[in-house]
Amino acid sequence: MGILGPAVVVERGRTRALGATRHRALLTVLALHRGARVSTAALGEALWGDAPPAAAATTLQGYVADLRRVLEPRRAPRTPATVLVTEPGGYALRLEADAVDAARFEAVVRRAAQALPALLPGPLHLADPADRRPVLADWRDELEAALGLWRGDPLCDLCSEQDVGPGVGPGAGRRVHLEADLERDRLHALRLDAEVLRLTAALALGSHASATDLARLAGQNPWDERIWALWATALARTGRQAEALARLRELRAALADELGLDPGPDVGVLETAIVRHQVLAPAPDHRPADHRPGTLLETSSPDAARLAGGEPALVGRHEERALLRRLVDRATGGPELLHLTGEHGLGKSRLAREAERYAGLRGFAVVSVGCARAAVRDELWAWRRLASGLREADDRPAIAEPHRPVPPSPVAAAEEVVDLVASLTARRPLLLVLEDLQWADRATLVGLAHLVETCPPVPLLLLTSRLAPVAASGAMAGLLGALGRAQAVHHSLGGLAPEEVDELLAAVHPGPLGPGRVADVARRSEGNPFVVVELARHGRLPGGPLPATVRAVVTSALGALPRRTLDLLAGASLLDPTFDAALLAEAAGLEPTAVFDALGPAVAAGVVREEPRYRYSFEVGVVREALAESLTPIPRARWQADLAAGAARRRERAQDVPALLPCPPPGATSPGTRSRYDRPPARMYPS
Repeated sequence: MGILGPAVVVERGRTRALGATRHRALLTVLALHRGARVSTAALGEALWGDAPPAAAATTLQGYVADLRRVLEPRRAPRTPATVLVTEPGGYALRLEADAVDAARFEAVVRRAAQALPALLPGPLHLADPADRRPVLADWRDELEAALGLWRGDPLCDLCSEQDVGPGVGPGAGRRVHLEADLERDRLHALRLDAEVLRLTAALALGSHASATDLARLAGQNPWDERIWALWATALARTGRQAEALARLRELRAALADELGLDPGPDVGVLETAIVRHQVLAPAPDHRPADHRPGTLLETSSPDAARLAGGEPALVGRHEERALLRRLVDRATGGPELLHLTGEHGLGKSRLAREAERYAGLRGFAVVSVGCARAAVRDELWAWRRLASGLREADDRPAIAEPHRPVPPSPVAAAEEVVDLVASLTARRPLLLVLEDLQWADRATLVGLAHLVETCPPVPLLLLTSRLAPVAASGAMAGLLGALGRAQAVHHSLGGLAPEEVDELLAAVHPGPLGPGRVADVARRSEGNPFVVVELARHGRLPGGPLPATVRAVVTSALGALPRRTLDLLAGASLLDPTFDAALLAEAAGLEPTAVFDALGPAVAAGVVREEPRYRYSFEVGVVREALAESLTPIPRARWQADLAAGAARRRERAQDVPALLPCPPPGATSPGTRSRYDRPPARMYPS
């Protein structure tokens, strides 16, 4: 959720429509209270002042219902909400701390404010931190990414307290607007801190192009000594000592005239250093000129070698790579836990390899195990491999009974792994990677949960990953509960942005691509790196059937669904991406409730999602394409005839009928289908 600008909700990489202004205002008020209950009276007064409509309570309930459909689109009917929850006398928004952009922004600024002073001799008189450049560059990039979260004035869907007007009295509604004003001021102050920290790191790295930004900030903050001193430092390092001294004199005069104060001692030290030509510039920053946070394409030799060997280039993922590096660094002081989720092809394994590479450079031992689908019924298969890897990583002469088999009990097996971890981390930090937990056997999941709950305070980073969205139950639910209690970081991967798709295509496809082909791949892949690469490598540009590799992965992902569900999905693939379940029931000769029940497993698996007015929509275009391509001519003709007859019986409106017959291939881009099939990219379901 975003409140650093107009309120937005991004669900699985896709921006969801919030409806009217009051929907956004309601969500902003709830987010402002960070999980605490907000009374219905306060919400009503915040939305309507002292002049609510006659049916204010009913209208508020309708707004809440609308927001719940946005926040939990795959929630089964008649099940309790888990995000926007009802509390006695009001409502509360239950979100992870990092699910709101303002909270993520604040966390980055707080950590940077703690880390940067230890990396630099002082924010006003910087020395060349040659041995600290990689860490400084990481903080600079992370702060740039955090500042990029701002899309406008924070909490702008709630008007300022002075703009509330006479309609709102001194009650709860006015109090909400006053709280919003205070939070808005606090966030602006944090943004200024982030700007100063970013420019401090950039200046320490030898970037003097920041002088323009510092001049702008100094004009906006005439009494902020940090900004003026950084500005003077940037000027002095480019040989403009006279101008630097003039800026410090200007600061001194402003403080004396307006506040009757003298600047702090650091300013005097800096003046002396400038006069004596002691403000030396470090080596220049060698970051590429076209660098933009979030659109990095690594072309270093390891990545180039992997790319040449058939693995796609690592594009984007700036936030995730910064997170990995931060957790690796923090793990040297105690255990850290990271749980990655995402659909097929989004790059969970690539990020795990990035973590292994960075941890290896930091002196970590690395043990990595992937769960196998074929071994899902083999008790402790992954756990035995994990224990074996830990023994091999412990390069001491021997440990007690180094080759004894893992005990059959999951808890006993976990205790043995805890002992191995303690033995290994006594001498060096450890990165443990367990991938594809959706294929882990129950005993492995139980053992992993026990390890999480009993892990000693050792230098360890435990990185786990699993396929999502997949409903969690049984041992998996127990593991997720253990990770939650241990305050693990949960991170869900989304698709690549269009410009990142363009970069990835340039890396994997020989020769130039026209804008039409790039747009076709971006639309069909919906930002999934695996699909982008396969579409490019197999020459399916533009249009044409899906590559066999993509169809195989989709078929595998759909294989666990019941036969009736797959049959209905195949018929739905001949409709629009958003289809009417009642029409599908009419065509199949079923009661609507039977169709709702049959599509339930597809909703739980993330293949489709529920929409208002008994409609469903496919989460990902290539899943719909693969289903449509799987229909042979006779079943396709029968479905089309049944759908047409059903539409006639239900007297569908004229604008809905063209979606039924004839149905062009989902990848078609002819003029007659452009408006129907050319849709903005969304996040990828298992491809």
